[in-house]
This record gives sequence, C-alpha cells and structure tokens, in this order.
Amino acid sequence: MATKTLFDATRMSMHQAIDLTIESMRTHGPRLDHWAFAWSGGKDSTAALTFVIAMMEKGLIPRPQSITVLQADTRLEILPLMISAQAIAAELRDRGIEHHVVVPELDQRFFVYMFGRGVPPPKNRFRWCTSQLKIKPMEAKLRQLARDKGTKFLTITGVRQGESAHRDGTIAMSCGVDGAECRGCPNRCRRCLVPKREGPIRLLPIREGFDVLDNNILATPPEHLDGVLEMLRRQKARPRFTGGLEASRFSEAVAAKILSVNPDVMFFAYDRPGEKRHVAQAFRLIREISGWSPGVMKHHVGCYILCGYEGDTIADAEKRIAWVISQGVRAYPMFYRDENNTKRPSPWHDLIGGTLCFGAK
Repeated sequence: MATKTLFDATRMSMHQAIDLTIESMRTHGPRLDHWAFAWSGGKDSTAALTFVIAMMEKGLIPRPQSITVLQADTRLEILPLMISAQAIAAELRDRGIEHHVVVPELDQRFFVYMFGRGVPPPKNRFRWCTSQLKIKPMEAKLRQLARDKGTKFLTITGVRQGESAHRDGTIAMSCGVDGAECRGCPNRCRRCLVPKREGPIRLLPIREGFDVLDNNILATPPEHLDGVLEMLRRQKARPRFTGGLEASRFSEAVAAKILSVNPDVMFFAYDRPGEKRHVAQAFRLIREISGWSPGVMKHHVGCYILCGYEGDTIADAEKRIAWVISQGVRAYPMFYRDENNTKRPSPWHDLIGGTLCFGAK
C-alpha cells in the first residue's frame, strides 16, 4: 500500500492531470513563440516531453515556431538509461525537433569537484550536485538560446508527486511562484539584481509547503509573516528558510517567531564588512533562544558569503569565511556574477570549492 502524504487529498487522477496539462499548455504556450524542454532522460521529464509532443501532433496543443530539447548529461548516467535517451533523441530529430546535449564544464564535473577539490560527496542535506551538474549548465544554455533568438523561451520540464512526503512538499512550494510568498525586495543593495529584476516587494498568496524561498521574507508586513509561519506549523516536514533571512531585521521578537516553528535550516548572508554586527547578533539570538550547542547549530544555520566583487580580495573573503565558521555556522561562499555571468577567475577556485567553505577546520 502506498504511503499517504500531506497532499493525497489534492492529488489529481491521471485523466484530470492530462486535462489540466493540455489546458495549461493552451493557456501559456501561445504567449511565447519558442519552447525549450529541460530533459534529463529520466522518467518525469521524459513523460512531460513525450506527452506534450504527442498532444501537439494530435492537434490538442498549438505548435510554437520552434521547439528545442536540451538534454542534461551529467556523465554519470547508467548505460541502459543513456541508450534509451539516445533512442528518444533520435526520434525527436526525425520529427524535426532541435536537440542539444548539455554537459557541465570540465572543471565543474562530479569527480573533478570531489577528487580534484576535496568537496564532500552529496547528501540529502548537501545536494550540490544537482545545481552543479544540471541546473547551472541548463541555465547557461537557455541564456545562449535566448541571445541567439533575441527573445524569451517557454521552459518546460516534468516533476512528479508521490515519491515521498518531503518531495511532495518541495513540489507544492516550488511549483507555485518560485516557492515564495513574496517577490522583490525593498533594499537597494549595490550588487543585488533582485530589485532590478523584480522591483519592490509584493505579497503573494500563501501556499502549502515547507521550503521558504523568498528573497526577503522578513521584509513583509508582520501579519503576512505570521501567516507564513502558521502555514509552516501545519507541515509534516520541518521548515527550511533556504531563501535567506535578513540579519538586520532578525530582532529578538522575530528570532523567537522563526524558532517557534522548529526550523530545520536557516540561511543568512554576510557579504560586506558592515553587515558583521547584524549577522553576529542573529547568531547570538539563535544560540540564546534555541539553546543549541555549536555542534548542533552548524547543522541548522548556514551563511551565504558573497566573494570576488570589485574591491574584494581572497584574503578578505577568507577572513569572512573563517569568522562565520568560528561562530559554529556553516559558510557557503558564492562568487559574484554580474549580469553577463562572468566566469569565476581560477585564483578563486580553491577558496570557493575548498573544504574551508563547508566548515572543516
């Protein structure tokens, strides 16, 4: 018997899902002339790809000007799955559909990262591989396609409920509006693209889920934050504040509210020297209210550290990383990327990808 999950009551039948997919593609498809499928060769994205193509050939979904299938190849696929994916790719090409294989750059691949840089292997709470091997290369290829066509693409992929309650919660949150209850940010940080891309903060309907991906959830009105926290209390999985919590807004009252929902993970940001006192206060409040020891706190609190922006040095970045680790918090340094997605210079590789980043002493 299948294990019941939080979302069983709202799960659709197959026929309902088919009808909703067709209706969604009819609604959203015509808005853009060019479509791109993010395809891994696995069962979920393959189901989405083959279903949409089949419905298109039956005339149930309008065909766009162009269709491009981007196949994510991690170089780690087992042979039978790779052979199956190659057969599907050949059939797509026979139908006149453009197909590209997308692979991560050599210095970003799995074994280079593990054996060349000493990064620990991925775990449930440390899934660096998905972003590194699939998401980032796919995003780069999509940007290239958009530049080549001079327009935006409708990006399509497949996700599936029912594998676990944990994944169902992630899907329920992330398949809303980027997994957020608000978008935008009232701050005008010099190197942040959020205000430019999303504008001032605006509230969205609160959806069920446990991973809060908002750019600045603490900048929302108190009643909205209270509503989000009340929603999180209803979830089976412990809440995760992956989008980050602004340290300067993390007052004692706010800290008590956040910790009252028993969060699994909280992230902060320490990008500029002037932020240190706010970040230090946030860490202090968490220790005092939660009673967590340094060993326990390291598993629940992380800190993003922006590195490599104009005027920053490796020595200064190392100091910020070392200070965060000294607070019993995991440090997650990120190299600054401008709007042109400038590649990280090689001198920064060891700092960003080395074991220092993950709290090793």
